[in-house]
Amino acid sequence: MSNKTEKCAFENLTPISSTAFQQEKPDSKPMTEARPVTHYELDARLSATEARMDARIDRIEATVEVIRKGSEKILRDNENMRKEIREEMKAIRTDVRAETNSAKREFRAISFGLLLAMLTTVFAVMQINSSLISGTISAVQHGIATSEQAQDMRKMMEVTISEVQDIRKELAAARSLKNQAARNN
Repeated sequence: MSNKTEKCAFENLTPISSTAFQQEKPDSKPMTEARPVTHYELDARLSATEARMDARIDRIEATVEVIRKGSEKILRDNENMRKEIREEMKAIRTDVRAETNSAKREFRAISFGLLLAMLTTVFAVMQINSSLISGTISAVQHGIATSEQAQDMRKMMEVTISEVQDIRKELAAARSLKNQAARNN
């Protein structure tokens, strides 16, 4: 609808009274005497009636024309309003599609980011788990190696102790032989 203030097409109509369509009486005088009507009087009366009828028909045609012009204007305004509504609906559809596509892209980006974060978290947990397992295995292996080294050390100490005892025994035997030789000498 246009923004201009326009006059309504029906404002120019002149009201037609209901009596306008009633038959008018040709004479307001009562007919008291019956006299013959001449051809000229009948023609005059018919011409007057015809003139009144033509005037009525002209008024009706003018009213119909005003109504027709008003309805054409209303139809044009209605068509213009429909076109504006269609254009607005197209713009709204375009906006909704753009927003929907934008929301879809954002959702996909967020989903991808969440998936990437989850995969990174899983990978980090796997790395931590691997690190803990490696550390535990390393500690166990180190403990086993330490235990083996301790056993080796014990064996070496036992061997050393037995060798030291053998050396003491031999020293003691050599001393006793030396003492006996010194006594015997």
